[in-house]
Amino acid sequence: MIEELKAAALAGGAILKEGFYAPKSVEKKGAIDLLTQYDRAAEEAIVSLLQKRLPGWDLIAEEGSGSDSRSDRRIYIDPIDGTTNFVHGHPFCCVSIGAWEADKAVSGVIYAPILGELYHATRGGGAFCNGQALRVHKADRLDQALLATGFPYGVFEDEQLTRQVNDWLFRALRVSRGVRRCGAAALDLAHLARGVYGGFWEIGLKSWDVAAGVLLIEEAGGQVTTLSGEPFAVESGDGILASNSALHPSLVSLLRD
Repeated sequence: MIEELKAAALAGGAILKEGFYAPKSVEKKGAIDLLTQYDRAAEEAIVSLLQKRLPGWDLIAEEGSGSDSRSDRRIYIDPIDGTTNFVHGHPFCCVSIGAWEADKAVSGVIYAPILGELYHATRGGGAFCNGQALRVHKADRLDQALLATGFPYGVFEDEQLTRQVNDWLFRALRVSRGVRRCGAAALDLAHLARGVYGGFWEIGLKSWDVAAGVLLIEEAGGQVTTLSGEPFAVESGDGILASNSALHPSLVSLLRD
């Protein structure tokens, strides 16, 4: 299966790369949630390939071109994670494809063509970037770690949510080596698996944002839960907390209201 997911990610990534410096037709799905013709084209290419090569799997795609029979075999597709970055010429954008059976991730691929990074993982088979095995960062204290987060679209309209996000950021800045917000959750998770970050948290994400990254982190020795440390379910809509495992209790405490 992993070869099929790689092929699909490469096909979508080729379209992302083609459109990166090209003129774009930009639509709004929300106040600050953008969509381009390249999101649609990449998704169509990915869905078409997977429908042929992996029949029998539900394809849950961000822009709605997949299929959903509510089976236990589901592939979550984000054709361009970080569309706002893509629109503005920021290279932190990627294709993310994650396959889950029931409540377990089984295969995942994240491809960032502008950065030249192809990540993949299979359950029990390890996590890799461009063929090199990944391990999470070794930090066992927050002051040894660089952290990452994201800002949910709701901060544009919800003042209480904005205050909560700012509070978490303030707390994290005071105890870590710094906090990065680069605007593509799938790639943040991949970079955590690669040992760049010691921890990552965000609320308001969708299943296709995290489906591949969860497995990368677990296979690289990390841990993924809800913000409160409970088991993470890909379709729950709960906030996500990921870490190198050693930092997880400290991060749960940090984010506690």
